[in-house]
Amino acid sequence: MTPKQIGQYLKKRREERGLSRQELAERARISREYVRRLEAGWQDPTIGTLQRLAKALEVNMDITMIDPIEKLRRLKTVEVLREAALGGRSGAWFEGALPDRDFDRGSATEALAKSRLIAKTKDGRTYRATDRGHEFLRRHRLEGPEWISRAGMINFP
Repeated sequence: MTPKQIGQYLKKRREERGLSRQELAERARISREYVRRLEAGWQDPTIGTLQRLAKALEVNMDITMIDPIEKLRRLKTVEVLREAALGGRSGAWFEGALPDRDFDRGSATEALAKSRLIAKTKDGRTYRATDRGHEFLRRHRLEGPEWISRAGMINFP
């Protein structure tokens, strides 16, 4: 979903529940102004903000997710990063793990390398997560078993 679509969705759900912007802001522990900016589509919410808003509105966060193709791309990108952090695999394995359709094979690996979240090891065939990649996983809480529920919302640098 675009920020505008997320904003429209949030406003609709807020109004259905009879909440003011102030009440939603208090429930989600964000400012009323931030709610206004989100509803107007001027702000792209973070994962944490979406989680708090979903809880405050009593909706499943998956509803606020982006389109399914983009969600799959992000899921696969997180999967590649996690594998690199958990021991590394060959570049061929990474490319083989990506779907044949929806986006180019190897694009997740290339994007992660370009963002300096993974880097080739000395043998040139294996990728490992960089310190930045490990920090990225920690910051977005993608290390535990529930990583899949968060993966679709991750914005990669």
